[in-house]
Amino acid sequence: MPKVARKSIAAHIWDRYVGNSRDTIPLLHLPIKRVVLQRYRGIRTSSEEAGNACSKAFFFADCWEELKAVWKAARIPVIEDKNAIRKIKDVLEWFEKICANPRYQEGEHPEITDRLNELLDVAPRDIYEQMKSSLNPKWKTDYEFYLNQQVYPLGWAKIWLNFVQCCSMGFCFIII
Repeated sequence: MPKVARKSIAAHIWDRYVGNSRDTIPLLHLPIKRVVLQRYRGIRTSSEEAGNACSKAFFFADCWEELKAVWKAARIPVIEDKNAIRKIKDVLEWFEKICANPRYQEGEHPEITDRLNELLDVAPRDIYEQMKSSLNPKWKTDYEFYLNQQVYPLGWAKIWLNFVQCCSMGFCFIII
């Protein structure tokens, strides 16, 4: 009977909170922390399958280039590369501490899920001023998009609950 490889406790925690790996970062919305960790897992898995050792420094730089492309497509300014890479590094180090902590090996911990669902925000502090002074005629729409991304997925949950509430009263339109 062949031996079945056992997953480590950390791998179970990754499975429970982060989920499957990703080959790319999707362009549909600004990435949340969970997506960044899924991408890390994807880069690590593909490099291991290819027989290459993937350093964390390589991941941070590679991931930042993908993230920057998403933010650029959304026409939203970003912080300096070194600061953005530090934010990505901080997310990974925070989650590695979660995996190493015996407290999180059992049970549900919604505070972890909530934090993983937060936007990995790489916008500058003065984003409003930067966008307002840009030559982009649609800067207000882009800024509103950015603000809406900050409440994902809670913002969508609120919209859905309002929709369900209206439908139960016989109205089927969304109140925001």
